[in-house]
Amino acid sequence: MSLAGFVSIHLVFTGCVALTATALGRRLAALAGPASRAERWGLPLALGLAAIGCGLALLAAAGWLLPPWPLAVFAVAAVAAAPQWRPLFAEMAALARRPRGGGAGATMAAVGAAAAVGAAAAAVPALALYPPTGFDALLYHLPAAARFAANGRLAAAPELRFPAFPWLNEILFAAAMQLQDDVAAQLLECLAYLGTAVLLWEMGRRRFGAWAGLLGAALWLGSPLVAWAAASAYVEPFEAFLLLATVEALLLWRETAAPRLLVLAGALAGCAAAVKIQGLFAIGLVAVWALRAGPAPAEPLSREPAPVAEPPRSATVSAPAPASAPPNSRRRRWRRLAAALLAAAVVALPWYVWIGVTTGDPFFPLLTRLVHPAAEEVPAAPVWHALREPGPRPWHALRQAIWPYPPGSPLLWLLAPLPLFWRRRSPVAASLGAAGLALVVITAAVHPDPRLLSVAGPLFAAAIAAVLGPWALARWGAAGAAPRLLAVAMLALLPGAGYTALLAVRRGAIPHDRAGRESYLRRQLPGYGALSWLNSVHGRRYAVYGLWAENLRYYAAGRFVGDWYGAAPFAAALRAAGRPADLAAFLAGAGVDHLLVRRMAGQPDPVPCGDPRFAPFLRAEHCDPEASVWAVATPPPRLAP
Repeated sequence: MSLAGFVSIHLVFTGCVALTATALGRRLAALAGPASRAERWGLPLALGLAAIGCGLALLAAAGWLLPPWPLAVFAVAAVAAAPQWRPLFAEMAALARRPRGGGAGATMAAVGAAAAVGAAAAAVPALALYPPTGFDALLYHLPAAARFAANGRLAAAPELRFPAFPWLNEILFAAAMQLQDDVAAQLLECLAYLGTAVLLWEMGRRRFGAWAGLLGAALWLGSPLVAWAAASAYVEPFEAFLLLATVEALLLWRETAAPRLLVLAGALAGCAAAVKIQGLFAIGLVAVWALRAGPAPAEPLSREPAPVAEPPRSATVSAPAPASAPPNSRRRRWRRLAAALLAAAVVALPWYVWIGVTTGDPFFPLLTRLVHPAAEEVPAAPVWHALREPGPRPWHALRQAIWPYPPGSPLLWLLAPLPLFWRRRSPVAASLGAAGLALVVITAAVHPDPRLLSVAGPLFAAAIAAVLGPWALARWGAAGAAPRLLAVAMLALLPGAGYTALLAVRRGAIPHDRAGRESYLRRQLPGYGALSWLNSVHGRRYAVYGLWAENLRYYAAGRFVGDWYGAAPFAAALRAAGRPADLAAFLAGAGVDHLLVRRMAGQPDPVPCGDPRFAPFLRAEHCDPEASVWAVATPPPRLAP
């Protein structure tokens, strides 16, 4: 297949999924009342993707996640959304002709900012077209999806680091892999990343003006960490998308007092919890708002964006509840809380019951904490040893030791506290900022991983934009604020755009055939060459223990064993490595016939190539500068005395 054909077929697939999910989401949102139609693209896309994922999860639970049933789910979604197709295409055709408010300078600045945001957003789908290389994506996200796609059913995966998990996102990956391949799975995550930017644009534009929408999208798209995760088959972008959609449904409920919107928020929160345990925060947020916030209807929602020249009144003054509003009694609060939690439980509770039955811990691994092996069992070279080495390598080692991921958006995290000081002028911005801060604190207390902290990014982006946009317009007017806000948007986009461009240059041309994919993976994944040799020689007829190579699991054609945790951890293998007979017994106990050892920087090779000590027990089959492959020798039969 040519490069143009490869790119086209994947982008067409992603576009079809996006249109189907958006149309279905609009159809479902109509059930919650006309207020939910205020956002025509972002919120429906999140709702449609979640609904399709839930339908596929039901197929997996029944053991029917095999062709042609996943395709049938998309067909049913398209038919169910039939009334929305005509207005959807009409709105797509009218987007370029929509009039813009403000003066000429403000309009040109807004057009320039929108073009820059669009250009920055377009770079990430290009990165998603490369074969998957993300560590956790290859460790358990894609292996779980491949298992579901091959077996057609939802079942525990004991060979994975997480044998049972909320797998809603991986179910979507499995369907994409059945209909196309793993690149299509990455593009689905990229779709969620772009959908978050669209939802930030719509949320900010309708409440605080067009500049607030553009700033919110720019702050989200400008994060190198989020862009990298969205192109690597991680689940955090979809988690962030569902969390932001939950918050938007809560805001619509606050503004309109429509009870079905609170139920919709509960369902979206349940879907967030079905993607990752971190999504339980969304359910807690719905519960807090249902009990404490209460509906506070504002002016009727307009389907047109607010003019750029002056910010809407809701940006500076919180609209009081009308006198005709029903009293916010305690009984009413508990009733709406029960309705929202019931909607969340319908989606999320089956996952956690299944996880509890499978592992004994419904929040696995939070209650049964898995810890790394002791330091003396897995010796690690201190960072200062690397600093004494010549050349640029020490700084690379230091960066890897301190920050294993790309950095987040510096401007977003720098301005994150700003909305908390704006409570009087913009209670909505303060509420969004407080929710983001609470999520960061809770996540950091459980597992301070920068990738998990990035899920709070959309909340901070929306809150910061809700403060900066109206404040600049009120201070300088439309003409004076436009160049300043354009500069802020460009500054916010710069880190993400620069990082994605640099990463694309480093990766080279997009591999569009088998040979190109193989060459790319050999360059990007240390140790992949040895695994590829094992696949080519033995096919699927092998079981291998991968020492320090757990992220190669997805690309193994045969059975792959080996991780820091589980029944055969790396610490046990390293203890046995000094005694060849014990190592052979350990491998036999793990049920494998091959050993793959990836060489680690700063670590001694536990099984050196050519070492005669291992000859009676292991047979060297492959050795390269990155890894070695050994066959477990069958011990000779004992002779009778």
